[in-house]
Amino acid sequence: MVDEEDAGGPSEELRADLGKRLAAARVAAGLSVDDIAGRLNLRASFIVAVEEGRGDTHMDWAYERNHIRAIAGILAVELPEVMGEASGAS
Repeated sequence: MVDEEDAGGPSEELRADLGKRLAAARVAAGLSVDDIAGRLNLRASFIVAVEEGRGDTHMDWAYERNHIRAIAGILAVELPEVMGEASGAS
């Protein structure tokens, strides 16, 4: 099962939940999609796709996961274990 998640990413339910959490954190922080996209040099459409619980069909999951980690880092959102948390924060 871990191999499937690594290859194709998390389930649709997990993506949707994570997207809602990231969107709520962004709004609470007073940041726009363009603010996040600009800070990370990502397409705004990618940020929107993440917040809507959709994956990027043109990006490998490993890259997508790293971008999601970066978004979560800016917004101080804890990620589920499937996202491969690797920070030293305790």
